[in-house]
Amino acid sequence: MILSLLKDVDISQGVNVIGPIFVLSVYGLLGLNVYMFCNCYLPILYNNKISYLPLSGPDSHIAWITQSMILTFIFFALLFNILFNYTMAWLISPGKLQEYYKGRIKGSKENPNLECKKKNRPTNAIANKALKACMRHTKKTIDKIDGDWEIRCAKCTFLDDMDEETGMNKLPVKPLRFHHCSICRGCVINMDHHCPWVNNCLGLKNLRYFLLFIFYLPISNLFVGMIIWHCRGDPHYRNYPMCSQIMIGIHIGVFLAMSFFNLWQWYLCLKGIPQIEYLQSLDMEINEGKGFGFPGICDNIYVTFGTKNIFKIFLPSFRPLPLEGLEWTLEVVTTKKKAMEVHERVIDMSEERDDIQNIEIDLTQP
Repeated sequence: MILSLLKDVDISQGVNVIGPIFVLSVYGLLGLNVYMFCNCYLPILYNNKISYLPLSGPDSHIAWITQSMILTFIFFALLFNILFNYTMAWLISPGKLQEYYKGRIKGSKENPNLECKKKNRPTNAIANKALKACMRHTKKTIDKIDGDWEIRCAKCTFLDDMDEETGMNKLPVKPLRFHHCSICRGCVINMDHHCPWVNNCLGLKNLRYFLLFIFYLPISNLFVGMIIWHCRGDPHYRNYPMCSQIMIGIHIGVFLAMSFFNLWQWYLCLKGIPQIEYLQSLDMEINEGKGFGFPGICDNIYVTFGTKNIFKIFLPSFRPLPLEGLEWTLEVVTTKKKAMEVHERVIDMSEERDDIQNIEIDLTQP
């Protein structure tokens, strides 16, 4: 009885309700960090003259002010990176299938808006031939796939295009590396997973922000934890007993969880394969998800972050990505077309050869 009721429950509705609550809770915890740092930790660091940095003149008033300013700058720099990347992760679309259809113009194979975006595309030197082959298709839209691709998504029904044979709306084309999210109710390119903490799917367009968010989070926890360790015995610190206990528990839990999660997510990023495709690749019966990542680590980083410069990767940015998401499918379509053309040429050549042989036989006969 209970199991049958659980099967009928739509989990996606619950996740959609919990998602905004999680987002608000993250901003609330970040605000609590700012409150504790400005009202509790910073006065203790200045008054107790705890030395963190090798500044000259340990008893100098200027030295303690300089140290407090440096620590404050580090704290707010980490906070800004966390806020920026977290906000972008839930604001920016991961790359949904509906968005690729919105740019279509009837009677035209190219999308002018897409062409304008390509003018600012990165021009870094690419060494990998496979990535070069994919990037040849960056100016093409989904109309280039529609007539040559048989895979369709039966769960996406956003098209207002009636099929004359069935009388129903046509199913949209589902290109390679698109995976349907039951929570977002749409297909997402290079979908890694749906994260309730950012209330969004993580895909090709916003994965870099999520990776940087979880990268800076344990670093900030370690930084604040070091400050708490030195401030724990001060009488001023005991004026915030409830907040202090909450902050200690949160910092320890987040640091442990995010440290392991960082290793896993960055490993997948360097391999160039999202989590769903990795799990699919473990199933021998499913070939989808195999061979899409590029062999070079730098190329996979370039696809995710839009740059190969390690310093630029960790800076806040709005840089465009080198790929739109349809390139893998278009490369497969192009390869199949070329193979079919070669096959037809071979057949034509064999037929011509047979005709010549028949003519020669006829000429040799008396």
